[in-house]
Amino acid sequence: MQKSVNLELAAIIQDYFPSCSLLLIVLSGDPTPPTAQLNFPINIESLQQEKYIIELEGDLSNANKSYHDTVDVHKHRDKCTYALISLVGFENEPNRNLVNLYSFVKCLDGLIKSDEDYFIFYVEERFNLDWLLISEPFALGIKYKVVISSGDKTYKTTCFYCNMGQPSIYKRKIPFGRVKQNIAILFPDLLKDFHGKTISVSTATLSTSVTELQKTGPRTWKNIRGIFGTAVEHVSAKYNFSCKFSPSIGGGGTGLKLENGTWVGAVGDVISGRADIGNAVARIYIRNLHVGYTFPVCYAWLTFTTGLPQRRYSWKAIYWPFTPMMWLCIFLTVVLSYFTNSILLTLTGQEIPKATQILYILQILMLQGTPNPEKRPLSSIRTFIAFWLLFAFLISSIYQSKLVSTLAFPIKSELPKTFKELASTSHTFGILLHYARGAAYSMFKTNTNPDIHRIFKRMELEENDVKCFQRVIGTTAACVSWNTAVKFALHQNLSDNFGQAQLITAPDTTGFISAAFILKKRALFRLKFDKVLFWAMDMGLADEWWRIDYRFLKRRRRLWEQGANEKKVSDSGKQTEIENLSMKHLIGTFYLLMFGLLAALTCFVVEKVWDLRSNTSAKIGIANANRVVS
Repeated sequence: MQKSVNLELAAIIQDYFPSCSLLLIVLSGDPTPPTAQLNFPINIESLQQEKYIIELEGDLSNANKSYHDTVDVHKHRDKCTYALISLVGFENEPNRNLVNLYSFVKCLDGLIKSDEDYFIFYVEERFNLDWLLISEPFALGIKYKVVISSGDKTYKTTCFYCNMGQPSIYKRKIPFGRVKQNIAILFPDLLKDFHGKTISVSTATLSTSVTELQKTGPRTWKNIRGIFGTAVEHVSAKYNFSCKFSPSIGGGGTGLKLENGTWVGAVGDVISGRADIGNAVARIYIRNLHVGYTFPVCYAWLTFTTGLPQRRYSWKAIYWPFTPMMWLCIFLTVVLSYFTNSILLTLTGQEIPKATQILYILQILMLQGTPNPEKRPLSSIRTFIAFWLLFAFLISSIYQSKLVSTLAFPIKSELPKTFKELASTSHTFGILLHYARGAAYSMFKTNTNPDIHRIFKRMELEENDVKCFQRVIGTTAACVSWNTAVKFALHQNLSDNFGQAQLITAPDTTGFISAAFILKKRALFRLKFDKVLFWAMDMGLADEWWRIDYRFLKRRRRLWEQGANEKKVSDSGKQTEIENLSMKHLIGTFYLLMFGLLAALTCFVVEKVWDLRSNTSAKIGIANANRVVS
């Protein structure tokens, strides 16, 4: 009988795995097994197909042995890899070493994958392995596995959730004698239906832009919105399971590794087994070492948002119409015009006081009335004065028209547009980070870019995303966040009836990441999530999920406004309305008037002092003349 079974086992390999790599493993229940026990139940040389074959001997008493030095089968396989594991020397009862069988399989992770590849466990006829097929973690840790007993033409496997969400035994007759067998016949997909299984979901509640929970009882929550909530609803409807939501440990963060090596957040819940999956978790290298990821649900970039530019009201507005270089050119033009006029007067033999000439040039520049000259000027002077009048008219008109805009609509402060400019701003320009205890903080902390490092040193942490944006309105500060958080805040709180807000998002971005569901490494239902999420992305459903979430936010906001009989923000679309002129607009003109008064007072004092000195000198001269006469 042993010979026929061996032939049948060889037939299974030939029929179902014609082009797969083979991993042969003999596991003994005896610490010092006889050499005869370690012989494999089939002759390897009888396998006619060309395969990549590795032979291993294992001892379940040392299940944590590392096999990383063994060559990687996946580098040589064509389509698949399967392991043929022979269990010999075990008693027909639950063996404490068999409990380590799953740990042994996990040590082979570099050779064979427990969620993608195939496992055939060959046991002796008298040995019953049913108890192991329905016990965790073996039952739910290996996706494609069958147990074949010598002398039995049936195989057994685990139907993962068939017993009302619990594992049960699935037994079926081995189909022999078919040409080009399909692997799915021997390894059926038993995850098409979860049979009402309850999956615990750890939710990063600080990431309110993509997920949000509502507490319904002392220890119960439900998902009310967010793209991750919508995504898991579609997956659960496809595979018939329900979700038990709860906030992630440590305050609702996505995942942060503490200094003592402990993980908190959704990543910590999945690693510790408190949750089957975690949502709204960005994919970064350090997390990828500990948990597995599904196909991405969304993508995000780090950016920063500032308030609207601050209007600058200053007395300097009177010279803002022209640049400093323009003012210098006008000054030099006035000087040159004075000298040109003086030269022309000298050449024509006319004598006009210099003060009169200067006053004449300036009065024309300011479009003021000029006194008639004492003598009729000749044609050369007339020609020059005509062009000077034209120049003065153009310059004065341009200045006056520009002055109106600088007084009524002052120059606005310049805002940083890139992270490099943000790092170069003065320390009076505040920088906030929307802190969700996750990827954004880790990326800034570990980034070696000098600009990012300077920003990190000045950064203040703010956990509430909406409050982070509210704090930058009307101030000189910036809120660094994911672009998804900006869109959420605008729809939820900070936009007006026209969809506008008193915020400006910089065009510069950094730190591209993908966000997905997380689960344990090699979790058996990961590919089920991948299938739904991949087709959702491919068909554009993910964009529709965003639109559904934004419509929900707007609807909830309208209900709040109706109940509170108020609006959360004023209509920022009316900022361009005409603004009444006030002191802040015309402060430059008052400064100019005060300067004129001071100049007039100075001239008055100088004239009085000059007259006084002249009168004194005249009196002294008359007195001296009288003495001489006498």
